[in-house]
Order: sequence, then structure tokens, then C-alpha cells
Amino acid sequence: MALEPPAATRVPDDVCLPRPAPDIPLAHFDDHSWRTFIALVWPVLRGERGVADPDQVLETVSEPDATPPGPSLVFETYKADWETFPFNGTKPYEWNDPRAEWSAAQWQCQALGAQSGDFFLAPSTADYRPASPEDFGYFDNVVEFAGKPGSVLVAQNGTLVRYLAAYNQIEFNQILVKKWYLADRLPNKPDQKIEFLNGSLSVKSAWVDMAKLDQMGNIVGGYTVARPETFHRLKAWLYDPYARTCERHVVGLVGLHIVHKTPLRPQWIWSTFEHVDNAPDRAAPLPLDPSTSTGSSCPTPSNKMDYYTFNDGSHSPMQTLPADYLTDQILSAHCPPRPVNVERVHPINRSHDDKVVRNTQETNAIWQAGLRKKRSVWQYYQLVMTQWPTDRGTIPGPDALEHSAFSNATLETWAQTDVTSGCMSCHGIAQQRDHIDFVWSLRMNAYPRGTSRSSPAVKELQDLSSKSAR
Repeated sequence: MALEPPAATRVPDDVCLPRPAPDIPLAHFDDHSWRTFIALVWPVLRGERGVADPDQVLETVSEPDATPPGPSLVFETYKADWETFPFNGTKPYEWNDPRAEWSAAQWQCQALGAQSGDFFLAPSTADYRPASPEDFGYFDNVVEFAGKPGSVLVAQNGTLVRYLAAYNQIEFNQILVKKWYLADRLPNKPDQKIEFLNGSLSVKSAWVDMAKLDQMGNIVGGYTVARPETFHRLKAWLYDPYARTCERHVVGLVGLHIVHKTPLRPQWIWSTFEHVDNAPDRAAPLPLDPSTSTGSSCPTPSNKMDYYTFNDGSHSPMQTLPADYLTDQILSAHCPPRPVNVERVHPINRSHDDKVVRNTQETNAIWQAGLRKKRSVWQYYQLVMTQWPTDRGTIPGPDALEHSAFSNATLETWAQTDVTSGCMSCHGIAQQRDHIDFVWSLRMNAYPRGTSRSSPAVKELQDLSSKSAR
């Protein structure tokens, strides 16, 4: 366990396996995920992007009514997708240049005090008034497979969850130099392909809206969540799609995907983390209860998320995706839909198979205990799954450790019953059909946007999603 600098500040190059290696080295891959996570949540070196400061320490638990403490973290300074893929097709600014092409929504934030280098969770399209589901991207949860309509996730406090994808310097620089931010530079022939360099790393984070800030940076009306001290908190500029205004709020981290390409794992290592109080494990058997609408009414009903961020504790079972959670329905609404109960459909791995030296829940307990001794806020986060390729397929996967969580409850909320083989089953299609190195973001974000509609990979996902719906 690495919790002290400088070791804790370094993303491991690869998974370190003993010889002979265990048949299913789950503990070693889970350890890699935790080491990577700790390096990414380390405070960043002042004036740099993506570089940890070894003179700093991990964020500690602060007072419940405190505003966010300390400097930005390493992963928060990675180049965001809106910086990497400018909406107008212009060349992105260099890695350490804080400038970026701002959308109309972000210019509205600037009028209220936003500056280059601030953390934005606001639309990055040219027009900040959403006119189509594509313009609503910072609220999009995954629905079954790509090609299905976008949807949102509403926390129990009645606010929309926000999402942001970002890239480390290795991955961003390759996109910049190769001009992969332009759609016409992506593969359009069978003999063309895109491969990222070893060490490429991208993240996708999920954030819950916790409190509004006034112009002096003070919290207005207190936090709207229970136990705010258990969250990593951050000041961020948010866009309200209903009032069409920009505001500065405190947001809390609830989910984090980490995708890391290593020399021994060219298919990448896939890790996902959540806050421990996101949602309970599902008690009722599958399938999910059917749902059509939440019966929304404005203002959106809310509670203080006691005990879970996405579940009211009433033991009412999780339902399928409500119709009014679809993005095209959101566009015509006047407030977020009513919160619904979310459950973790498949539990975090607790296998006691003889082939597994230590399961994921046991690994979590070890790291959380070490973080607890340091009074770190990261004791309140947990690894949901690590997935990696093998000669037999992927682990966890249908051929090994199939009884495992495969989805993040905040990032793939409505896909938990469909993504039954994990991240690689979906992202592998991007590599097989589009010849792009396991990532969807190039097709989805390259200028002009919307080129993914003609992608063979997206068409295949649409076919898969149609079959899964039947």
C-alpha cells in the first residue's frame, strides 16, 4: 500500500505480478487500481497540469460546513474533453496553457467571475441553450448501449448529476499532434487505425450538486446533502439548463472511471470507483421493476440524501429507466424529474473462489483502513471493479468471476443489467469496427460533432441494444 510521497504520487507503469502468478490475480489488479486512484487524487503541483506535488498530503476530512479545502487534484487538471475538442474545430491549446475556446454558457460564467483554469461543468457547444440531446452532454448518463437516447440521473436532493471526461498529457498530446480532434482525421478505411501510446490515461468523473456559492465564495443556505464531510468537494461553475443561467456551486465526487493503457495491457486496464454511500446493493431479484414516468412536478421534490445519495432508504426497489429521465424529455421540462431509487444491481466482488487470493471488497477494506488512519476523505470511496484482458477473455467476465459488479451506479445507472461483461465488451467494438483504440470519445467529440452516426461501431451497438431490449 502506497500512501506516502513520492511513491503514492506516481501512477504505476503496469501491474506487478509475482512468479508464478495466481490463476486469477484479482488482488494485484485491484491494487493497481487503488495505486492509480491515489496518484490521481493527489494535490497537483502549483502551476502545472497533471503533476502531483510530493510536498502535499492527501485531502483530509474537513468540517461539515466547510467550503472545499486545498489545491486542485491531479485528475481535475487533466485536459477536459471540451478543451480537447473545441466546438468550432480550432486547434486545442497546448497542455499547460489554461486558455480554451469557451462556449456561450461559459462566457456567461465569465461575466460572473469565471476565469481560465476554473473547473467547468457547463455545456461546451456553441449555443448554451440546448436545442437537441447532443447539446445536453454534461448531464448524460449511459443508457444500455451507445446509440440509445441519452438520459440523466437525479440525486435525492433533486439536482442533476454532472459528468466530465478528461485526458492525461500523453493521450492529449497525441490527439493534438495527430489532429484527432477533427473528424476527417479519423479512420475511414479498413486499413487505417488509431493506437494510443503506452501510459495514456483518461478519466470520466461524476459529480453531485451540493450547495450554491455567493459572489464572495460563501455557501448560501447550507449543504443539501447529508454528511458532506465524507465527500471530496470542489468549487465548480455549473449551468442551469432550466433557468439558463451560470452559477458557482460546491460539487461532490460520486464516481470516477479510470482507463489506463500499459505496456503489458494494450487493451487498457479498466477501473471504476464510487463514493461508499451512493446506493445500496439490490435486495430484490432481477429484473428491475418497470417504470414509465416519475410524475414530475416543479419544484423538484428532494430530501437531504440520508442515508444514500441516490436512494431514499425506503427499500422501494429500483425501476427501469423512467421515461422522463430521457434527454429529449428533459429538454422540454421546467425542472429536473423526481428522484428515483437507485440500487447496485450486482454487488462488488466478494468471491471466495480458491483461485482468488483476495476479493475486491477485502482489498477495499485494506486501503480504506490505511486511509482512515490518515483521516483522509478518500476512506469514503471504494473500488467497484477492475477489468483486464487475458488469453481466455476478460476478467471479471462471463468465463471467470462473473458474479461481480460490472457497472458504476452513477455513470452507467441504467445499464447495469445490460453491461454484463464489463467495460471491454462495449469499448472493444470501437476497436474492432472503428479501428480506434478502445475509446469512443474521438468519434463522439471530433469536429464536426455527430460523425458517430455513420460509425460501424455505433451501428453494431445499436443492433446489440435492440436485441437486449427484446
